[in-house]
Amino acid sequence: MKKEICYTVPSISSRSGVTKVVANITNALCRTGKYNITVLAVDGTEDNAIALNDEIKVINIGANANGNKLNYLMQIILGVRRVLSSYTPDIIVVSGAEFVLPFSFAVWSSGKSISMFQWEHLNFDVGPKFRLEWLGKRWALAFWQRIVCITKKDAMQYITHTDTKGKINQIYNLNGFKAIRKPYNIASKKIISCGYLAPIKGFDMLVDVAKKVFERHPDWQWDIYGEGQERVRLEQLINERSLRGKVVLKGYEPNINEKYGNYSFFVMTSRMEGMGMVLIEAQKAGLPVVSFDCKCGPSDVIANGENGYLISCFDIDNMANKICDLIEHEELRSVFSQNSEMCLAEFEKKVIIDEWCNLLDT
Repeated sequence: MKKEICYTVPSISSRSGVTKVVANITNALCRTGKYNITVLAVDGTEDNAIALNDEIKVINIGANANGNKLNYLMQIILGVRRVLSSYTPDIIVVSGAEFVLPFSFAVWSSGKSISMFQWEHLNFDVGPKFRLEWLGKRWALAFWQRIVCITKKDAMQYITHTDTKGKINQIYNLNGFKAIRKPYNIASKKIISCGYLAPIKGFDMLVDVAKKVFERHPDWQWDIYGEGQERVRLEQLINERSLRGKVVLKGYEPNINEKYGNYSFFVMTSRMEGMGMVLIEAQKAGLPVVSFDCKCGPSDVIANGENGYLISCFDIDNMANKICDLIEHEELRSVFSQNSEMCLAEFEKKVIIDEWCNLLDT
């Protein structure tokens, strides 16, 4: 008999990395034929923005986050209870530590015995003290069966907070990115960055870095792909630094894989990451990468000085110097491009799916 596995997502209509990663994993697990998969969406949006296998059942519990927080939590609890009244999964994999407490209460009050896994998509240090996310991580450590981390550094952070090290599992995210790897464009004078335009992504620091870079290399350009609440502020910063036309906000690009080949290298200035999947996408496209060594993820895929540069957080001067170093040395960019995928063996699809199957089967 197939195991019943339930994965949760905050929203089935979101373009967020969490939703995409859950879709990638559930589709791949479904194709193994070993599991019956259900994706449980917390919000009530009917618009399915991700492509899921026809055999995967999707349930929206209908919680509305735009309102009273306590009411929202009660909607989640009652919604999960309602689902569990007619459905008993063997395992529920919860994406988002802020959902740990309401899911715990819903499952406990249902009277059903279900194994609970927390899937950490960010890292242990994210979230203000004593808020839902902070409490959820510690509750899961104490009472849930497994914690799944996506980077080695974050797994070590979790291990230092538990006496039961066997419940911490590190599995990289499965990236559904279809790389288009062209011959490296050594003549390109353009830098690329991608991500949601939010404070945690550090694009404000990118503008400061760009100011220093373009003082030395005014013939280059830096394009940023993505949308978000920081767009207006970033436009203001770009204008204030006299970088209009040099740092360009390109907006959301659904076919970003077609764009990488036009660029010389990729830069990430995030304050914090869960994994930083955009780094892997850039590397699969053959680009050198430069990133702050933030928690957690860049150090798992960047071999400093071999396929890119890891910069101490948040050393804007050193970041600018390393970018200029790449601009000024074509042969170095070429070597980094050749080595771009040297750290990605553990990100192979078969490796990741085997690890998930081993976890779900134990």
